[in-house]
Amino acid sequence: IIDALGETNNGRDEAKLNEIKASFKLAWNGYSKYCWGRDELKPLSKSCNDWVHMGLTIIDALDSLFIMGFRDEFQKAKEWVRTSLQTNINQKISFFESIIRVTGGLLSAYELSG
Repeated sequence: IIDALGETNNGRDEAKLNEIKASFKLAWNGYSKYCWGRDELKPLSKSCNDWVHMGLTIIDALDSLFIMGFRDEFQKAKEWVRTSLQTNINQKISFFESIIRVTGGLLSAYELSG
């Protein structure tokens, strides 16, 4: 396996790597099915939580999707950002959350994917 930086996984535990990717994919699939475009999935109730109204999970997951090699999911998420992300929301939001999740997510996705 070659990672996002083009390096081989020498010395890595492939079984653990695959378990982590499978767990991430399970969570991502649940979010995609029940709450696409919303901030968060409440997995037990399969309901959504919106407190910033900016699709936080999509933006926050961009770098993980790319690094883990989920290119189709990354492209779908990137397209959502391009076509659906609203940044003109007139409400009080957490400055901290908006910086680490929105700005951080967008910058890391840009840096990783070029």
